[in-house]
Amino acid sequence: MRSPDEMDFCSAGVFKEVVPMDRLVLIDSFADSDGNVVPASHYGMPGEWPMETVVTVELKKDGEMTELRMVSSGSPEGMASEMARAGWKSPSINWRSTWRRAA
Repeated sequence: MRSPDEMDFCSAGVFKEVVPMDRLVLIDSFADSDGNVVPASHYGMPGEWPMETVVTVELKKDGEMTELRMVSSGSPEGMASEMARAGWKSPSINWRSTWRRAA
């Protein structure tokens, strides 16, 4: 992910649950550019961040479309939700390509 001020953030994760066409649960962590898990402080993040957060993605059929609901838990309260929201919406994440690879 690239922040608005052009700083690159890397992450690493492991899928813990895959229910086709319904649900994904994964463990997400900050990582360095080599994929090694690092603390959030590696990127200058303030606060008490855990080494892992749990991300749950739920898919729900809605006519011809699919509703996607994504919940990240374990992050610090407050700014964490805003930062996560900005990261998930980042144009540097190519979701179409990501979901094709996951399928």
